[in-house]
Amino acid sequence: MKKDELLDLILLNIERLGIVMNPATLDQYAIINCEKCIGVYDPISVTPFILAHELIHAKYRDKQRHCDNDVLSFEEKRANKEAILLLWEIYIEQGGNSDYFTNFIEVSGCPFEQSITFIRESNDVSAESINEEIIQSTFDGNLRSCAIDYISRFDTIEFIRVYDFLEAYNLSYDLYEDARHEFNELAHQQGFAY
Repeated sequence: MKKDELLDLILLNIERLGIVMNPATLDQYAIINCEKCIGVYDPISVTPFILAHELIHAKYRDKQRHCDNDVLSFEEKRANKEAILLLWEIYIEQGGNSDYFTNFIEVSGCPFEQSITFIRESNDVSAESINEEIIQSTFDGNLRSCAIDYISRFDTIEFIRVYDFLEAYNLSYDLYEDARHEFNELAHQQGFAY
């Protein structure tokens, strides 16, 4: 299944829940208001994972955000987990398997580390079936080396968006504080403010 087909399927499922979705140019990827039964998404930047995440919010009729950046709230964690599991289920139904896990990540846009964790927890995949070499080549457990690699991509740095960093390396949002600490240490060592 291709990314566009997956997006269409998820949009159809959102609309089946009574939410009218409209494409628009946004600063965010997608937003759903369950009380007003409307939603918008940026067709250029949205991924199946982001739309599936919004589908889960619509499914549970989540109404409130705890703050502007509440990625660690119960509703956000649930939406992430169930979106990953939903996309994995669709991937398997379409003939995919754990041998092509990186293809699943590429097509779905799911965070790599969270996907491994949630899919293994769901007992759909044994720990051995997801190739450990793939996992190690993406993230070797050393946030510092990832942070150095990340900042070396830029000529000048005014500020660092930690969530963008985590997304770039397919890391769990649970590593936010650790990543922030690494960037602070690197900034201190180089003599500039973070």
